[in-house]
Amino acid sequence: MISPETIKKLHELNCEDVARRLGLEVNMHQAHCFMHQDKRPSLAFKNNLWKCFACDKGGDAISLVEEKCNLSFVEACTWLCEQYHIYMPSTNLKNTKKRPKLRHRRTLVIDREGSRPDFDGDVASAIINLADLEAKGKEFLFTERKLSAQVVEKMKIKSVEDSTKMKEILMNTFDEERLIKCKVLKRDNNKIQLTINIPSLLIPYFDRTGKLVALQSRYLGTNENIPRFKMLCNSRKQLYNMVLLAKLQEGNKLYIMEGITDCLAMLSAGYPAVAIQSATTIPETELDKLSGFDLVMVHDNDKAGVSAFYHLHRSLLRYGCRLKCATIPALFKDYSAYYLYLKK
Repeated sequence: MISPETIKKLHELNCEDVARRLGLEVNMHQAHCFMHQDKRPSLAFKNNLWKCFACDKGGDAISLVEEKCNLSFVEACTWLCEQYHIYMPSTNLKNTKKRPKLRHRRTLVIDREGSRPDFDGDVASAIINLADLEAKGKEFLFTERKLSAQVVEKMKIKSVEDSTKMKEILMNTFDEERLIKCKVLKRDNNKIQLTINIPSLLIPYFDRTGKLVALQSRYLGTNENIPRFKMLCNSRKQLYNMVLLAKLQEGNKLYIMEGITDCLAMLSAGYPAVAIQSATTIPETELDKLSGFDLVMVHDNDKAGVSAFYHLHRSLLRYGCRLKCATIPALFKDYSAYYLYLKK
């Protein structure tokens, strides 16, 4: 198995130099794509990444060698190590076409406050069923972000803009202590208050079977001291839109977006997408579910976005998954901004 340190060194190689070593004629950071007939150069290079804007393929130095030479991951890494004199322990290449049996790293978690409460699906379902998509939610989703109404309805996104109304309905349905335990209500100076910041979107998470597994709020107000996102009802961090995976076939392209709004924009544009909340906090069990798909990440145009791509790329390698990179024009900070430009 190739060490993470070696993979990191290979990932950081300059793709333009690698392309020249592979025999490509590179001029002004561009070349003719070797994967299709290319009258004009559509293959672009930037630092340690490459991208073809005609066939929509891209990635790092490792994936470039894999695609150009039809090599396996291990074979491509071996070739690069030989080219750049990077030390790598000898590897038996006889069976590199087979996916290795991987051992998943186990993490010991010390819980000093006792076991974490379970997600309260009944309360979360009630919140979604009782809520509507109200004025401020519609303004944000449709007027500001220009998202598809069909996508928003399909994802069952609602909003809450009246804390008193929501609190009264919940307290008439569930025991007060239960609502406090799942952190939907809180006691503050002997008063019972709703913990959902007003106004907020309500974003449900479903697993592949359509079962509700998490609930998140997205604050729509202007108070900068209030966190924008909050997990509700003891929800754990999940991949968003996992129900989509049941509709895809093995080998289908699947876009991984940074954040819910980018994911909704990609879905509104007609592309299959899931979302991560953070590349560094995705549960190991969630990553394994992405195995078998043609994974492409559209990261934000900043250092944090590039770092998120690299971290997720390394994490997915442990599950036999290779993550490609799709870049957006540098003028736009994220896919949502690019989507708004395309909608003009």
